[in-house]
Amino acid sequence: MIFVTLLMSFTFLELGEIFVGIGLGVALGFYGLRRTEFEVGEDALYYVPNPYLGVVISALLIGRIAYSFAFNALSGNSPFGSESFDQGAQGTGGFQQSYDPVSSTLLFLFIGYYVTYYAGLLLRSRRLSRDSSEP
Repeated sequence: MIFVTLLMSFTFLELGEIFVGIGLGVALGFYGLRRTEFEVGEDALYYVPNPYLGVVISALLIGRIAYSFAFNALSGNSPFGSESFDQGAQGTGGFQQSYDPVSSTLLFLFIGYYVTYYAGLLLRSRRLSRDSSEP
């Protein structure tokens, strides 16, 4: 019931951002898992992740945040100025007034990717270590 009430508080655009971002992140997480190489050593289990996928996803998010800060600074809406902490007409702070759907989608893509990837790594490493310990 609480989940339904929470979902009802979002607009259709916000729900789309959440589900598209998480969906793409999960898909990329599974892709990253398929591209990860595992090696069972004598003393431990080693893995080599795809060198590009995690860096590209992180760079997209960081680049988008930097772009948003630069765009707001050039347009005179500095997020660090005193006006960003004043209450607006609707009672929201300055950060809420500069809402960006692309940055929100990239944030959920980032979250979806890393949660899926590292959960998959844990599950796969447990299975590989269990299989390697059996005679």
